[in-house]
Amino acid sequence: MSELQRSFAQAKLAGLPSEAPLPLETFREEDEYPEGQADGFHSLSESAQDEDSSSASSASSASSTGTIKPNRKHLFARPTGWSSGRNPLEPLPWAGYFAQEYYLQNVRPDEVVIHHVYLTPPANKGPLFVLHHGAGSSGLSFAVFATELRKALPDAGVLSVEARGHGETVVKSNDGTIKGEPHDLSIVLLSSDLSDTVKLVQAKLDWPHLPDIVLIGHSLGGAIITDVVLRGTLGTAVLGYAVLDVVEGSAMEALQQMNLYLVMRPKTFPSLASAIDWQ
Repeated sequence: MSELQRSFAQAKLAGLPSEAPLPLETFREEDEYPEGQADGFHSLSESAQDEDSSSASSASSASSTGTIKPNRKHLFARPTGWSSGRNPLEPLPWAGYFAQEYYLQNVRPDEVVIHHVYLTPPANKGPLFVLHHGAGSSGLSFAVFATELRKALPDAGVLSVEARGHGETVVKSNDGTIKGEPHDLSIVLLSSDLSDTVKLVQAKLDWPHLPDIVLIGHSLGGAIITDVVLRGTLGTAVLGYAVLDVVEGSAMEALQQMNLYLVMRPKTFPSLASAIDWQ
């Protein structure tokens, strides 16, 4: 490095703020966890504070040797107070996240599907984000995402669908009886369900043409939306698509095990709260 480069780098670094020590006093586990469950935090915090009292260079050592590492035992624990006094197992109303809810009838030669969806229509020619959940989940999996998306893109619409065998989507025989498990969860059929659902929403809202569409799928939903794009069943309306937590090959292979997964679920629950607790 030349003297000129060294002088330039030193001048830049001199203008940067020094690294602040980690504020250990802000970690108060007794407020976050029941007594006796934050041992990992206390031992690390106390040892770091001891270092501060015995070292003249506490400011520089706190950020390097006093690093707080969460106790793995509580890594995924819900923080206390997260529900502001609400029962954490109490179901939240869909209306807090979406504007509308629809049950759309799709009559086919060998079956009738009642597609259950949540919708917030786009405004001012905004795009429509079509969301497909993963196996064993429902349209409400994207509830918080829908809210945050609308904050960032107020004109965007959100359509969160529910696959057959999930949520409140129902499949009936032509005589009106509800089809039970095992459900046909072939990728071709699930892909057709998604395309038909989007077109049924278009008809329901009297849209002259489909808005610009962005498809987003989680896990199994990722395999479904990519198949929709591959087949081109939504035409040129699709602007793009995104898959979350999915490896296409393994997701396709997982379809073969999906019926077993669904059959192993409890048939009924005494309440919504007990179902949420089981999940």
